[in-house]
Amino acid sequence: MLPVSPLFAQLQLHWRWLLALGAVFVLLGVIGLGMASFLTLTSMIYFGALLLLGGALQTVQGLRSRPASALVVGVGVLYGLLGLYLLVSPMAAASALTLLIAIGIGFVALLRLWLAFHLKVFSQYIWPFISGLCGLVLAVLIIAGWPESGLWVIGTFIAIELILNGWALIALALVARRQ
Repeated sequence: MLPVSPLFAQLQLHWRWLLALGAVFVLLGVIGLGMASFLTLTSMIYFGALLLLGGALQTVQGLRSRPASALVVGVGVLYGLLGLYLLVSPMAAASALTLLIAIGIGFVALLRLWLAFHLKVFSQYIWPFISGLCGLVLAVLIIAGWPESGLWVIGTFIAIELILNGWALIALALVARRQ
């Protein structure tokens, strides 16, 4: 039998809580899928509030330092303005962020396709190829539906993340229970 790490020993002791937490995450993710637009709006408002607060604190810190650092103050003001924009126009901000996300997904997908092309001599090249192809299709679908896709993409991604995290916690709890 393999030695058990202290972390895994703790997981074994509390596997039921881990299982329950995983189930809660899956449930929250499923609920989030049903209200992706609300989740997008909420995340933009939350992110805006964090940026506004962080920008204000950074600006104050920059002004308090002697001599005042124009760069620190400037970045703080930009954070604050971006946070204010997210709070005033959360759906427009979500639409812009969705376009950036789609472009990022498309760029990474193209890199994966390029990698697959260069790995054709190996039998496992198919996985980066499939991943790249799926990513490219996803990016094209998001961009084709833009700006309306900005209403639901971010909320959907957050909900999917909650579901995947929940299933990972459930799997970890079941492994800890069996050991």
